[in-house]
Amino acid sequence: EEQLWVQRWQNMHSQPQQELSKLSYPPNTPRARAIWQHGIDRLSRTDVEQTIDAWLKLAQRDELIESDHNYARRQIGLHAAWQHNPVAAQWLDQLPPEASDPLVRQWRLLSTLRSQDWVAAERAIATLSPEELDENKWLYWKARILSKNGDPEAAREIFQELAKSRHYYGFLAADQIDYPYYMGHTALNASADDVHRLENRLSMITARELYHIGEMDTARSQWDWATRNLNEIELRAAAAIAYRWQWHDRAIITVTRAGHRDDLELRFPLLYQELIQTNANVRNLDVASIFGVIRQESAFVVDARSGAGALGLMQLMPQTARLEGRKHELELSSDRELFDPRKNITLGTGYLRTLLDRFGGNLVLATASYNAGPNRVQQWLPQGGTIDADVWVETIPFSETRNFVKNVLAFSAVYDYRLGKKPKRLRERMPPIHSAG
Repeated sequence: EEQLWVQRWQNMHSQPQQELSKLSYPPNTPRARAIWQHGIDRLSRTDVEQTIDAWLKLAQRDELIESDHNYARRQIGLHAAWQHNPVAAQWLDQLPPEASDPLVRQWRLLSTLRSQDWVAAERAIATLSPEELDENKWLYWKARILSKNGDPEAAREIFQELAKSRHYYGFLAADQIDYPYYMGHTALNASADDVHRLENRLSMITARELYHIGEMDTARSQWDWATRNLNEIELRAAAAIAYRWQWHDRAIITVTRAGHRDDLELRFPLLYQELIQTNANVRNLDVASIFGVIRQESAFVVDARSGAGALGLMQLMPQTARLEGRKHELELSSDRELFDPRKNITLGTGYLRTLLDRFGGNLVLATASYNAGPNRVQQWLPQGGTIDADVWVETIPFSETRNFVKNVLAFSAVYDYRLGKKPKRLRERMPPIHSAG
């Protein structure tokens, strides 16, 4: 009997459409419910239309209860939203309020934005909780919806408030009302006594010595241990110490822990500036955007290594780096060479140029491709027509890529400021997104 259920589950995993369409056992026992729900989830990841067909047959079974129907509606609706299928809102709208959660409410709204149905978007945003509507993201979209639906004054009030902050949505809001970007640089306040007292602790001396002899993994572990119980004042002193030692990644992390995000000199260092400028000139790239990618990818950790195997300052996959290296006659004898800033930045900027060329110079698409791969980004393009870049970014299915693109764009504006330039507007970096054709 146990083997029978295992076989049923295996069959559902390998052939979900077929198994859902001909379920031969009652669907309302705990085991059966787990199996067919697995099938709904698995099939909807790849083919929403097939999932709908299979579910409509299964939904006729009398044994099913309302929560079963709500499960299917939720999975079909969410996967449709993530695949930019226009049926998403229809399925999510079928869920009663008690069966909705933040993910459902937010992707119901995002699916209406993707389809550019601003009237439906106004209905959808009204379902968000007060806590959700306090977030910068949803405040921005509330204002965008108000603006589109004929209430520009109410929209302007929200945009004005958002534009007082230094973040992605603050910059987007400033673009909507032609306000200057707020940078709000304030140097870190750490007293000389606090710095001296902390710097002479044995745990900090040990971290410094490990850092200076190049034992980076051990040095970072020691730093984390030495700062683990510090209060806010001590964390500020620690950030100042790391910055003075030119240990920039620890300075960035520690000042964030201290809750002081306004020292832009400390949080956005101008490291490898000459090397970045040289590569930007050679490849016709924007210097601030390169800085933005490095700041987001590695926070200037030279020997950064991701769980997926990406290496170095610009977090290059070794295979990608080797393919790019052949174009520039820069062969790699080992993966560890990607920890060399010169080679990493040369190959990383080359790859960024390749992606820009593939996507017609569109920085948003190139940045998303840098994180998720160009083939995925190609699949995320609109099937027809054009959509605004802020809508396209907000509806990227992968949260990691979505946040990556937002941060790179915002960091690029900050780096323009750090480089002594007038920050380039995000709207200039974010042209409309056209269909794959």
